[in-house]
Amino acid sequence: MLNRPNHGLPSVLLVLWLTVRANRNRISEHLLIDHCAPQEGVKDNHRDRLTKTLKTWLNFGLFEKTGDDILLSEQFRTLDSSKDRSYLAFRRAARNLVLRTEHPTAEDFKRAAGTLLASDIFGPHFSSAKQIEKWESTHLKGAELLFSSTVQWDGISDWMRFFELAWPVEILKPGDEDEAKKDRKFTTALMLDPTDAVKQELPNILRPNVPMAVRTFMKELAERVPILDNGATQKHHLESLRTDDFRTADPEVEVSPAVSLAIIRLEHSGDLTRTRQPDGSHRMSLLTKDFKPIAAKETTHIALPGRGAR
Repeated sequence: MLNRPNHGLPSVLLVLWLTVRANRNRISEHLLIDHCAPQEGVKDNHRDRLTKTLKTWLNFGLFEKTGDDILLSEQFRTLDSSKDRSYLAFRRAARNLVLRTEHPTAEDFKRAAGTLLASDIFGPHFSSAKQIEKWESTHLKGAELLFSSTVQWDGISDWMRFFELAWPVEILKPGDEDEAKKDRKFTTALMLDPTDAVKQELPNILRPNVPMAVRTFMKELAERVPILDNGATQKHHLESLRTDDFRTADPEVEVSPAVSLAIIRLEHSGDLTRTRQPDGSHRMSLLTKDFKPIAAKETTHIALPGRGAR
């Protein structure tokens, strides 16, 4: 999935879905390809990328094929894009599909995403393929690397943003940190942040004004987004690392820096409430850079506010 020339791009997937939707959820494969990438005026490699994107998502089950026709699977037929200009409903449904498919093409994404979201997301290693290579050589000693090429790093960057698990941020290029230096150069880095993915699941886990033990909340979240803390997918891939150089949160008493960031942001936006009650048996620590606990953010219970999540 991370090999974009072979497996496709998020932007191409979106065009394919919209085109099939516009044709009442059914269109011949030949017409679909011609509508999205007409033979005249479109390079062959663009048409090739289109067909490969279609094949990937046929394998995942977003599309179905009957004879020569391409159809949308049931859960994608009713998604309404008319008032959803960011296509959030579609992106979320696609994310959930990828996280639950057993097709091997999705494994590289799930392995990379689960490992990165378990890491110190505030580290300096997500600004380029070169930086991630340096980070892997330090933290994943003796383990299979997450990325074997720049193409795969570009792939994870695209899909993590598309699935609301990260967003782009401009940072100074290494060596340009001196504020007195003129013409400092910036580059785009990947900020890992699952806030939007966590927010989507709040109404499925919590009830307004009914506090839930934070440990229970984390287990429920792991069931719904299995590449987050102690989720089955993340746990499976972390166990396969077999390295002592990769620090992770203790799922019994700590919340990973990634999910901690999400909880803090959602509390600040008023989408959840966080409390610390006297009973310390339910207490978990929210973590920041270098897995340091935030003393003022120890948490025992989480709830939706009375009006629910916004």
